[in-house]
Amino acid sequence: MPWNTEQAARRQHEESAARIVAIWTHDVLSTPNHGAVQGFGGRMYFYNRKQQAVEVEGQLVVYAFDDTDQPVANHSQRQPNRKYVFRAEQLQTHISESELGPSYSFWLPWQKFGGDERKISLVPVFIPNKGNVINGLFSKVTLPGNNRNQNDTHSKDQLVHHNQPDAMRVDTFDNRNTYKNLTQTGRRNTQTINLSPNLTRHMTNAPQQVVSNINHQIGSTERPQTPTVALPNYDDYNARRRPTGIQTSVNRSGLKTIKIGPPQRP
Repeated sequence: MPWNTEQAARRQHEESAARIVAIWTHDVLSTPNHGAVQGFGGRMYFYNRKQQAVEVEGQLVVYAFDDTDQPVANHSQRQPNRKYVFRAEQLQTHISESELGPSYSFWLPWQKFGGDERKISLVPVFIPNKGNVINGLFSKVTLPGNNRNQNDTHSKDQLVHHNQPDAMRVDTFDNRNTYKNLTQTGRRNTQTINLSPNLTRHMTNAPQQVVSNINHQIGSTERPQTPTVALPNYDDYNARRRPTGIQTSVNRSGLKTIKIGPPQRP
């Protein structure tokens, strides 16, 4: 059954390329005349409206924007830094078969190997022999190289060699200034702690502890004497302790039972 004009146009519309999928990566290519050259290697797929990779006929233009010194990449108000054109008669030499279908490989040289690091945005535009122009998406690719800001020193950056003021120092108790300030002020911070009645009665009845005064001079090589502390006498308390009645019995099965009774009176 022959196709009419309307059906043929619809079929051609569905099978023709409608979008571009581009994959870019940085690479180095060695050439006999220019040596090692840094650039971008790309592979493109052209998909129709049936989501199938197809072959195309036309011209491909790749626009490159250098965003290295641009804090905000606004490409709508800028002119591209470079433009790479692949004409229709050259496009067929870049085609190759892959697992996903026909693909096109391209090489975009940028600079000699050993240059500065660059941040480049690439966008492909395909102009078919028949049909509408297809615009690809922007791809941001970093070209490795020397970091220009690595050795740059800010005008306000300074190396500090002088001693920090006392307010910024962390002193320990071995610092002479700390002891000097404590001896000059002579202030003591006091705090009141509420004790339970039992602890108060125990501390009141306990023998008084004798602590020798320590006069240790800062910076002296002599070791301070160990204070003499009188320990409380617990002989009276131990004498008042009474033994506890303990009863032991063994039942018929051989199980031993121990009963602890009240303290025995003397």
